[in-house]
Amino acid sequence: MQTFAQQLNAIRKERHITQEQLAQEMNVSRTTISRWESGKALPDIETIKRLSQVLNYNFFTVEGFAEVIPAADAPADKAPAAPRDARRRGRGWLYAAGGLCLLCLCLFLMAGIVQKPSGDNAEAGHSPTDARSANGVTYSKDARAEIVVTPATEVAYLTPFGPDSNKTGYGWDVNFTFENRSDVPFTPEKVVASFYSGSELSGMITLPYEQLRPWMGNDKLLSINDPLNWPFGTDQLYLTHLTVTIYGTDDNGNRIESSATVQYSQEYADAAGVQ
Repeated sequence: MQTFAQQLNAIRKERHITQEQLAQEMNVSRTTISRWESGKALPDIETIKRLSQVLNYNFFTVEGFAEVIPAADAPADKAPAAPRDARRRGRGWLYAAGGLCLLCLCLFLMAGIVQKPSGDNAEAGHSPTDARSANGVTYSKDARAEIVVTPATEVAYLTPFGPDSNKTGYGWDVNFTFENRSDVPFTPEKVVASFYSGSELSGMITLPYEQLRPWMGNDKLLSINDPLNWPFGTDQLYLTHLTVTIYGTDDNGNRIESSATVQYSQEYADAAGVQ
């Protein structure tokens, strides 16, 4: 399923509307539209409702919003129930597949029992291959990648938007780094930024691997490369904190999830006139 950023970009182009035209309809700057479409910022719920009206598309079906939008606000899209016969056939295939998997597992275990280790490593009780290598770096097959997520600052202060935003007002922009501190290569599946107001989840930004890859030094996150950097911004002033989590798998097959949280402070410099 496409992310909100990808879907917004695709629907806008499908409607033959430029970023400038959409910005005028939404009463925002063209740079704001660009940040939404690049996944670097997430509009609030009311703005998403307005986008759905302007572009005649239900953005509440996009990945990441099902957990955020209350059921009363999101349009109901229910698929018709499958016919009873189809469900029975589906269960029959499921039972058959389960039996086949069980048979394969038994054969695999039997093969492991009768196979005898060979060579010097067999006498020592070790596998012939205790190490692996990638990109000129050797690592243990039992090792686990150490992925560290670090925000640029522990507390983000409300500040005016920079000149590159082409927009007035205040908000937050926090840069996060994603670093592999081990020799085991790590393939990120996605990065999810979760914006909170107190304990309530207010919004999410999901960045899939395809969007992260152009900013990585390799097709995997390696210790020999510079850390991956990504900024997350929002103009939702009532938020209290942001948690960013990276999901993926290392080359030893370990599923890894690592996250970091930055607190939002309402303190800022020269805030005259801001409510």
